[in-house]
Amino acid sequence: MKNLEIKNTLALLTEDIAVLYFYNLELIDNVIYKKLNLVKNILDKDDGFRKKLIKSLLVNFKKVRENALKMSYKDQGFELQAHIQISLYSLIKKLAEYMDCVDDEINQLIESQDDWLIATGFELLNGSDSPPRNALIQRTFQIMSDNIPNTTPHDSLAKWLDKDARLFDEIVARFDSENIYFQKGVLYSFHIAKKLTIEAESLVLRVLQDIHHKARESAILPAGKCFHLRDEAITLLLKEIENDKWYNRADAATAFAALKVSDISIINKIIGLFGDIEGHDWSAEESAIEALGNLGKLARPCISDILELLKKELVEKDGEHNILYICETLSKIDDGTESVINALINVVDKCETVAVTSALRALGKFGEKSKGVLPCLDKYIYDDEFLEGDFMVDDVAEINFFKSLYKIAGADSPRVKVYLKNLKSSPIADERKFANDFEKGILLKIES
Repeated sequence: MKNLEIKNTLALLTEDIAVLYFYNLELIDNVIYKKLNLVKNILDKDDGFRKKLIKSLLVNFKKVRENALKMSYKDQGFELQAHIQISLYSLIKKLAEYMDCVDDEINQLIESQDDWLIATGFELLNGSDSPPRNALIQRTFQIMSDNIPNTTPHDSLAKWLDKDARLFDEIVARFDSENIYFQKGVLYSFHIAKKLTIEAESLVLRVLQDIHHKARESAILPAGKCFHLRDEAITLLLKEIENDKWYNRADAATAFAALKVSDISIINKIIGLFGDIEGHDWSAEESAIEALGNLGKLARPCISDILELLKKELVEKDGEHNILYICETLSKIDDGTESVINALINVVDKCETVAVTSALRALGKFGEKSKGVLPCLDKYIYDDEFLEGDFMVDDVAEINFFKSLYKIAGADSPRVKVYLKNLKSSPIADERKFANDFEKGILLKIES
């Protein structure tokens, strides 16, 4: 397909909304998916067309969404409207890197009263380097105060805080006069910001110390960013890791890891959360495992405790999610000692789902030291046994498997060559593309 044909297809997005029916959207989506590099080349070279295209895409998405909200699912045409808005959202996600040229249209999404439009606006802002206007900051504060569900403005606010520390002063000044939703939202933004000012840290610790403050529990995680007031933060977190509520204990472990504590007595308190499995989708134990991984080499003294927990998990076999987190943590703490490698090989051998690819990814980090795992992999290489992804990384399971296999066995291994051939004939396009790119030398080095 020539560039002019691609451009003409994309130009359908700049037409009246009536043009965006089922067939045209499938055609546009197909062009973007299959010819993404050529699409990017066109957009990079033609500034005027890029702005017009992206602006139209956002304007049409807003119009279709607003139209759909006025309809009942029983109305004629509702299904088509639903399909169009989902397709347009998909296109917005694929072209998100070009959205920094249409700040006005993004702001209009955030100014709307619809949670999906607002959330989409914030998603796009997170990928934009443009500084926010004051009106947008104030709108963000309003959304946080109104507690509009599913809008997630916190990432954007954290990003703005990282770029302009003066924003902390405004937030600190208005914090006490705002409602609980605003306060909790701000504290979460502080938690995901890269660093805090000393004034922001003082606010966090003041809230955490006040047992009557309604937002007190939300101050536990951002206490992990209080490096100016580190000693005071640690003192308060030592109380929280023994709190009656499991989620407060979990957050305290996470905060300790963020503070990079090295005191063995504190690390032992984190280990003390092993077996603390109260909770539903999450537990203090899982937070403790993850926290130790985030401490990295500082947590080496507790490797034997983690291996004991892994042994227990393999015996009880109550799902493999905990095992997955343990494998991830061991790969961050250890440098490939024999005891850790043997434990990970045992996971690959004994487990059947998410833990297999997680353990193999951990073994891949240790390179050829992990060659003992290779016989356990033959059923996936030669017998095409099903491999389940571990959801900790974006790539599909088979691509992650190949990357780890390559690091462990080396380029000349027959196993590597066979599995690469399997990927080249895969029914999944991403796997075929990866294999072909690798073979052509485009991926000369698998990242460590």
